[in-house]
Formats: sequence, C-alpha cells, structure tokens
Amino acid sequence: MEKVPRWAPAHDPDGDAIGDYQFELSSRADMRWPLSMCFYKLISRTADAIKEKDKDTSQDKITVKARYTLPQPGLLTLDRIITGTYGPWMTKACGVLGARPGASPPAARRIL
Repeated sequence: MEKVPRWAPAHDPDGDAIGDYQFELSSRADMRWPLSMCFYKLISRTADAIKEKDKDTSQDKITVKARYTLPQPGLLTLDRIITGTYGPWMTKACGVLGARPGASPPAARRIL
C-alpha cells in the first residue's frame, strides 16, 4: 500500500470553505526547491479533488481533501517509508475566494 501525505484540514478565518491546498515536499530544510515537480502540486489538480456541478449556479465546484495521493507508485523510496519521514514538507491552504492565509511551517513529518 502506497504512503499518502495527510495533514489536518485548514480553517479559513472568515469561515469560508478551503478552495485548495498547495503541497510541497523538499529535500532541503529551507524548502528552496521541491524534490521534483511531482511533489509541488495544487491539490485541486490531482485525484484528491472532487469536481461537481453547483445545483444553484451550474458552475463547477471543486472540493479538496487534506491529503496528496501520489500520481504513481514508487515515488517515495523504501528507506524513507520505513523510517516514517521523507524530508520537510509543507502545505498552503487557499480560501474559495483565493486568499492564502499562510503556509504550515516546514518540518519533517510522518507520511501516513
């Protein structure tokens, strides 16, 4: 079973829904460069986004999950999976109106 990075869902200070998350995984503590472009993603453009039509406006509505399912198996190496960490990673939440309240602090976290 492939490991999936997960995080606690963000809460918009205005009470709006979270419109998107940006996920980034790096091999550097300063998060200067992503490990690869597979690990620099807007969740709304991945399999973890649910796209449906709004009943009132017929507009597309995208709901995002607080996780990032990798696009193909084997992108996380076995030694890092065994130890439970894979470099520092962070997420940024984006409200439905596009406001970004800030990023989670980069830290080495467990890939669940």
